[in-house]
Amino acid sequence: MDFESLYRQTIEELFREQIPGATQAAKFCLGEGKRIRPRLLLDAAEIWGADRETAERAAVGIELLHHYLLVHDDLMDGDELRRGQLTLHLACASDHGLEKGRGLAVAIGDQLANEALSRLAHVSHDSAINAALVSAALEVNGQTILGQMREYIPNTNWTVDDLEKFYAYKTAAYSIALPWRLADILAGADKNRAALITEAARDLGIAYQFYDDLIEFRGEKMRDASGARSDLARGKITIIACLLLEQLSGAERQKLAQAWGADQLLPPEEIAKLSRLAVDAGIPERVQTLIDKHVASAERAVESLGLSQTQSVRILLELLKR
Repeated sequence: MDFESLYRQTIEELFREQIPGATQAAKFCLGEGKRIRPRLLLDAAEIWGADRETAERAAVGIELLHHYLLVHDDLMDGDELRRGQLTLHLACASDHGLEKGRGLAVAIGDQLANEALSRLAHVSHDSAINAALVSAALEVNGQTILGQMREYIPNTNWTVDDLEKFYAYKTAAYSIALPWRLADILAGADKNRAALITEAARDLGIAYQFYDDLIEFRGEKMRDASGARSDLARGKITIIACLLLEQLSGAERQKLAQAWGADQLLPPEEIAKLSRLAVDAGIPERVQTLIDKHVASAERAVESLGLSQTQSVRILLELLKR
């Protein structure tokens, strides 16, 4: 059974019981997505000589873990849309009310995390390999949680270096490093690969998060139908906001920090003003330059890993270089 079929079967089995939120959870997990994490794992496993069926079982664990993090991330950020559809907590709220919808989303996210670790614990007939897979997943998940906590309470004094540290913990760790680390374990845990995986994953992860910040600023990634809950509106310190704050005088910066600190959405006219300032200052171009720098750095390590011509890496690089 290939990955997509195995993943679908897993979700259908996980949410087949008639429990509140099951239908919405299955739809959320089976919605359109790039499946970049399982693709990275499967491509690396093939290049490095791991068994395909074993790798596909591990890839299911990766995708379950990803959806657990999406559910909790949307809930913490109060996002309304994910991939153009209602986020899980709002989908559950349509049947059970907002408070219970949020509670169900927490429980479903926990259920996905539990299933992910359970799947990874039974990937191989070799218990040592299974233990190594679970250990790596727990380590990376812990890093991701720390990154999420640091990012959740914004600080207008953060620098680009600060953001890169957060993104290395959050995006790079679980989106890039973990798939390759699991593939490496399945292929025999080559010591020479470990440092290269860390190096390549850090640069690609930071570049990917900068790209994500950039497309959100351009309106290509909507958090709600109206656009009122944009990153700038709610004061999320992305790379765009970080570079934008550098353009403001001390008084302007303090005023904006106070507005964001009030935990209220900025009005549309203020968002439009900040957006114009960012465009006039060439901030989108500066972000793309940062992305290009990290991609160029990552490509050397990716080449050494033998992954530069894999489909997953080509897809990722095409996104980042556009």
